[in-house]
Amino acid sequence: MVIGYVAQHAFHHINQHLDMTALEYMLWRYQTGEDLEDLDKATRVISEEEKKKMEDGAVIVVDGQKRRIKEVISRKKSKQSYEYLVSFDGLSSSEDIYMSREELVKRGFEKVCSSEIFFHINMLIAAVESPRG
Repeated sequence: MVIGYVAQHAFHHINQHLDMTALEYMLWRYQTGEDLEDLDKATRVISEEEKKKMEDGAVIVVDGQKRRIKEVISRKKSKQSYEYLVSFDGLSSSEDIYMSREELVKRGFEKVCSSEIFFHINMLIAAVESPRG
């Protein structure tokens, strides 16, 4: 059995997808790893100033080696906040590290960290992989 929850404030999106089942809608909505409905929100749009701050903050030094942040892959809960798994340009996934939310926000990645995509992706994966009875 697959159970889904759609918040009441999301109903205006559903009218555009009346030809889909609930599962098809959820799979469509999160197919890229981003919430496609959420990308339209003005609070998610990254301004030129924010892009510049992210570019400037993307270079970090790890074990004496300069690295440039490529993307934020996932997050995990730490004691009172979250840590985010970060990948780097030109390095394999074995070189990925966890960075604190505070450090990423300081480097200009606040909108990336405040996104709820990680929560939604995990919920979707759990719903799709759950055994049907």
